[in-house]
Amino acid sequence: ARRVILNGEPGYVNKQNLRLGRIGKDDNLRPDLAEGFNPCGEQPLESHELCTLVETCPTKCAGYKEWLRACEYATFYASTVTLLPTHSNITNKVMNRNRRIGVGIIDFSGWKHTEGMHKVIKYMRLGYKKVREINKWVNDEAGIPTANRVTTVKPGGTVPKVVGRTASWNRPTFKWTLRRVRISNQSKMVPLLIAAGVPYEVDIASMNTLVFEFPIVQGPAKPAEEGSVWEQAFDLTTLQAEWSDNAVSNTIYFKPKWVLSRIVEDGQKLTLNPEYFKQLGPDHWESKSTRLKGNMIYDYNPNHEEDSIEPVLSAIAPRTKSASMLPHTAKGVYAQMPEEGITEEEYHLRVSKITSIDWSLLRNEESTPDKYCSGGVCESNINAI
Repeated sequence: ARRVILNGEPGYVNKQNLRLGRIGKDDNLRPDLAEGFNPCGEQPLESHELCTLVETCPTKCAGYKEWLRACEYATFYASTVTLLPTHSNITNKVMNRNRRIGVGIIDFSGWKHTEGMHKVIKYMRLGYKKVREINKWVNDEAGIPTANRVTTVKPGGTVPKVVGRTASWNRPTFKWTLRRVRISNQSKMVPLLIAAGVPYEVDIASMNTLVFEFPIVQGPAKPAEEGSVWEQAFDLTTLQAEWSDNAVSNTIYFKPKWVLSRIVEDGQKLTLNPEYFKQLGPDHWESKSTRLKGNMIYDYNPNHEEDSIEPVLSAIAPRTKSASMLPHTAKGVYAQMPEEGITEEEYHLRVSKITSIDWSLLRNEESTPDKYCSGGVCESNINAI
């Protein structure tokens, strides 16, 4: 808990629970032989195993019955994908045995907000039953074993944004939001964004990268800052018990004790009175209400939740397969946060200053795929594997 407060890391993995399906449910599943997680933490995997993920969005469906239909299509698709062989015999062996898939849910917080938790729990139980039913039918038709695990909650990077919904299970970070996107200064998109009036600045960690700021609106659920760390913890354990027999990729937000107030620019005169501070080390002063670290000034938050971190992690550890936490405030705790809360007035002001972006100017451009090159060596010979 102390290290989480300092760095937002580490999260934990409960390896005792990896062998289970939905925690607390007697689904009569064979034990999972997974040894760890995929990088995002939604799929326990054996070595060389693939995730095979697909997402559904209940808040884009006309009622839960239509969502159950979406679960059918998603399960049919994911189950069929496991029939495709890879170039690796080791991967094919474990895939043929497990047939693991992960049917996910987008915008859980919006679903809970519009339907109520009691209905959502009912729908998830029906959905899990439907996914299992369709997976058995598809795999029986193909003459293969049913999947050892079928459901998940993935973090959802791109797909939720395409349908305009909140990713994964979390609440929206903020309602009125400044979303920062990092783009190489050599990208052909840069002149288009600048011409459209999209604000930007140089990345503090890379002089070759520009950080563009886009105003967006998130919802309909209340933003994360209006929810407690305990409510988030219960949402996580509910999803792990009622929906995901794989795992739930998660980040539980907590209100930090020290909140970033402003950054002192190089050469700018510091107006804080040193007599109110005591020196803790180089570039580090603090008082009861204000702290200076490097060139960043922090204010004390009397409503912080740092004292709840250890009790929360201890309470949910037996009911989860993993958990991670991060501090969360409107201004953030670090400079150039991916998302920052803004006011409604600032949102409308920023939107009014951005003109249409003429993406047709990129029509004949082709992206350069990753070649996995290092020095004079590029990729491995796939036929030799």
